[in-house]
Amino acid sequence: MIRSVGIDTGVAMLLAMSEDDVVRILADCPPRLCGALLQGIAVARPATAVTVLRRLRSTAAGRAFAYLRPETAASLVAGMAPADALRVLDSTDERTVAGVIMELETPTSTALLKSMYSRQRAAQVLTHVRPVTAAELLRPDAEFATAVLRHLSEPVRKQVSRHLLPAGKRPD
Repeated sequence: MIRSVGIDTGVAMLLAMSEDDVVRILADCPPRLCGALLQGIAVARPATAVTVLRRLRSTAAGRAFAYLRPETAASLVAGMAPADALRVLDSTDERTVAGVIMELETPTSTALLKSMYSRQRAAQVLTHVRPVTAAELLRPDAEFATAVLRHLSEPVRKQVSRHLLPAGKRPD
């Protein structure tokens, strides 16, 4: 029934149900519809959206997460326990994660990047942010920066490395 009504009506219907029913229904929805419904739930009741995301299977949560607005996705990530946020972020595409990373405060973004299951994954995410932003996220931890830089393509590594240098030492 949720699939046959508009998003707004679907969200209203879901918000009237138990969280168990919402999770069950969203798990059966295609990713785009699940994301659109989650977007509506997140606007109306962010805590409910966080709970639903936590309870969805990783793949379903990650696929739906890709259809959230970056600012909504970032606010949901900020409301999750770090382990839950990483589970969802590790299950979605790098562009979506980059959008979230760019919406969060730098310390939070850096912590999320450092907690990713691999430095290669962190590097893949950073290829979708501006080099100056990538450098800002890597700057606080030289060891982490070195590990991630190894996984970047040569052109991206050069651009990010240039921004890691102190202002007086940057090549023109």
